[in-house]
Amino acid sequence: MKPCLNCGGQNRDQARFCGHCGRPFPLPAADLAATTSGEEGRRTDEREYHIRRPQASFRAGVVVGIALTVLGQVLWTKALLPLAEPKELEDLVENRRAAAERYQAVEKLEERFTEAVREQAKQMPTGLHELIFTRVIQNIRIEKLKSAERELLVKYFTVQELEALRHFAETPEGVAIQKKLDKLKEEFQPLVMAEALHAVQETLREIQRLPSEVPSSKDM
Repeated sequence: MKPCLNCGGQNRDQARFCGHCGRPFPLPAADLAATTSGEEGRRTDEREYHIRRPQASFRAGVVVGIALTVLGQVLWTKALLPLAEPKELEDLVENRRAAAERYQAVEKLEERFTEAVREQAKQMPTGLHELIFTRVIQNIRIEKLKSAERELLVKYFTVQELEALRHFAETPEGVAIQKKLDKLKEEFQPLVMAEALHAVQETLREIQRLPSEVPSSKDM
């Protein structure tokens, strides 16, 4: 039995509190040492946790940084690789026709023809040019013209040439040049026809002046 230092009441040796007044008994030396050791161990664990936590965070940051660096290098390498060139189509009739249709879709034949008819109609007497322009546009068989042009494109141009024409016609420079070429043809063609007619007339006059030099059918 052990007495309480506060009230003098007797208590069991294992009691931690007085059964009479409730005052706690002082801890034995072994229990005090164990409690102190446990407290110190807990504080040691907390210190190690706070030390290891930044180290773990640092290692995780290093791993993430390395992963991002590797990913960036892969993406940059792919960006520097040359783009695969499109496969060149064989120069077959069906491929030519498809390429010709793609070219016609951007060359705007209808707009060019409409502009040409408008310019020609302006040369008619005042009051008639609008009527003539309207009627011609209504009566022209534009699909027949486009079909005929497409067949000529297929006949004379390769697939690669038609693709080059299409790419050129899609550029602002190509559009401007095509309009100027139409103007050039419009003004130049009459000169060509006049010069051809002059050449034929001169040839006929030369033949008439030299009848004896022309071989007859009996000499042939």
